[in-house]
Amino acid sequence: MSFMKTRFFRSITLCLIFSFFLVAIIPQNSHAYIAAAEEVTSTRQADEATVQRILESKAVSERLASFGLTAAEVDSKVKRLSNSELHSFASNLESVSPGQGAGAVIAVLVIVILIFVLLHVSGHRVIIEPTD
Repeated sequence: MSFMKTRFFRSITLCLIFSFFLVAIIPQNSHAYIAAAEEVTSTRQADEATVQRILESKAVSERLASFGLTAAEVDSKVKRLSNSELHSFASNLESVSPGQGAGAVIAVLVIVILIFVLLHVSGHRVIIEPTD
C-alpha cells in the first residue's frame, strides 16, 4: 500500500513540477501585435480580387443572373461587406473553387497508367478470377 502511495504522489509531483515549469516559461510582458492600416487595406484588396475573380467566372455569373442579380448589384453587395466578412467569404470561395481537385485526379490517373505500362513492359499479367 505504501508503494502505491509513493508512486502516486511521485507521479503527481512530477506533473505539478512540469506544469509549473510550463507556466514559468511564459513571458511576463507579452505584447499583442497590432496590424498596420496598410496591411488591412492590402488584405481587403486581395480578398476583393479573389471574390471578383470567382464572380467573373462564367458558371457563377450565369447562376447569379438566374437569381436576377446584375453584376452591379453583386459588386455593391461585395463592397458593403466588412473586412472579416469579406475575408471569410474569400477563404470559403477558395476552398470550393471549381477544378480544385483536378490536379489530384490527374495525378492518380498518371500513376495508374504508369503502373499498367510498367506491368506490360516487364511481362507481368494481372489475372482476376471469380471465386465460387
